[in-house]
Amino acid sequence: PALDRPNEWWYDASSKTIYFRPPDDRDPNELPMSGKARNYSLRLIDCSHVVFQRVEFFASTFSMTDCDHVVIEDSRLTYPSTHKFMLGDFGWFDASFDPDRPKKKRKSGGNVMTRIVNHGEGPHGNVIRNCRIAYSNAPAIAVDSPGSIVENCYIHDIEWDVNSSGGSGSLSAGVGTIIRRNTIHTAGNSEGIRPGKNSIVEYNRLWNMGNLQHDGAAINIGVGAQEGTLVRYNWVHNTNRAAIRFDSTKTRMGSGGCMHHNVVFNHASGGSKFKGDDNLLFNNTFHRSYFAIPNRFGDTPPHNRNTLARNNLADTIVAWNPRRPDEKLNARLENNLRGNGVVRQNLRDPGNLDFRPIPGSAVIDAGRVVSRSDRPAKSIHFEKASFIGNAPDIGAYEAGDSNYWIPGRKQRKASTPIPPHGATNVNQDADLMFLEALGAERHIVHFINAAMDHKGKVKVGDSNIADPGKLRNGQTYFWRVDAVSRDGSIQKGTVWVFRTRDR
Repeated sequence: PALDRPNEWWYDASSKTIYFRPPDDRDPNELPMSGKARNYSLRLIDCSHVVFQRVEFFASTFSMTDCDHVVIEDSRLTYPSTHKFMLGDFGWFDASFDPDRPKKKRKSGGNVMTRIVNHGEGPHGNVIRNCRIAYSNAPAIAVDSPGSIVENCYIHDIEWDVNSSGGSGSLSAGVGTIIRRNTIHTAGNSEGIRPGKNSIVEYNRLWNMGNLQHDGAAINIGVGAQEGTLVRYNWVHNTNRAAIRFDSTKTRMGSGGCMHHNVVFNHASGGSKFKGDDNLLFNNTFHRSYFAIPNRFGDTPPHNRNTLARNNLADTIVAWNPRRPDEKLNARLENNLRGNGVVRQNLRDPGNLDFRPIPGSAVIDAGRVVSRSDRPAKSIHFEKASFIGNAPDIGAYEAGDSNYWIPGRKQRKASTPIPPHGATNVNQDADLMFLEALGAERHIVHFINAAMDHKGKVKVGDSNIADPGKLRNGQTYFWRVDAVSRDGSIQKGTVWVFRTRDR
């Protein structure tokens, strides 16, 4: 039965023979074949101040134990880890960390994965930068190394069998980790990003997560991880479970977390849920999604009696989910704007990723400054957010800002076009925005319509916004962004296309 369709394979342990059924039923003995032969290509123990660049890991990976200031960058891990069901090993990948029990003994079974482990309190300063981790049939990476950094990585197609616990993350981390500007999508396991306490999770973009487990969140902050953890400037969208969550068990809850300037969209089924207490939640946008601040869970004390939620823009704010819309919330709600359709009515074009307020919007200068004295708990990691005008706007973006923050991994070319490539029904007053190329000093924006009678070139320096002038109805526009490096060399961009509304 394991060989009844092409691309299936089977290992006969008794004869130590692999059987494979190739496409078109070709003879596998006449095809080039490759398979996983080892767990690790690189193992580091008690190393410090070492840099690895442009390393290709195929069907193997690396591990680091008690290392400090080790950098792995510009590398690619393809099929780095998988389970060993065929060999009779059914042990879990153990990628979950409990900050309250840091010395918990972990299972040492034969199923291994990419991980960094330090037994000291740190900070250890290990860095994973500009790497791609793809097609891992295990959690992508576990960074149990206090004070380490994972930044500008591309992580996708993770755990299609799921052989880890319900609390595993595609990217899990320990205390004081910075998880910055990563793109993560398409995963089967429960969580996407799962850090330890006193961590910073910023400028990440996640979608299509949690596809094979019944519970979880794209960004999940556990009970022991809420204290001092900051979640800011992230996009989470089109994912199968909760978007962003401060979690609790039925007997324990966390406190002292902060979440601000995040956008959750196209996420009506799972919403975002913030259990615990003494948390600070401000200037977030929830479009076609809901924002839940629970009053209770399990046998824990009442939740969120001291939590402050301010300057949030949401189609729905509830205590648990939209099926219980009338339940009064414990949390302090100040200067929020909520109601069916308010996001679409007040923002320029959220359907095409422009989450800025429209001119004259009710959200402009309608917020209230959040200061250090507003913190419900002293452990909250707080940095005062800047604003334009007399007061902060409500939601994640400020009207009139000269730059439009876009999360996710930066690439050699400009990326993440707004309007998106292939978009239709784009507004006539749309700006052309993009995620800047990695290391670029400035950018040049070229645009032209199909009729070739509306064209231009805009040079932008510190900004990632170009004004093409008023666009025409029912026109197809082509544009690209060239990145200019400090030495004057130019990285030509990809050509993108969109169409304006017919009228």
